[in-house]
Amino acid sequence: MGSPDEIAYHKHWISAADLAARAQLFGKNEYGQYLPALVKGG
Repeated sequence: MGSPDEIAYHKHWISAADLAARAQLFGKNEYGQYLPALVKGG
C-alpha cells in the first residue's frame, strides 16, 4: 500500500505498539484493519 504508517513501521521509526495505536484511531474502517495485519506479516 505504501501508507506513511506502513513506511514508518518498516523503517523502524515506529514500533508495533505505535502502529497498533494508530490503527485504533481509524477504528473499524479498511485502513484500521490493514495496519495490524502489517505486524502479523500481512
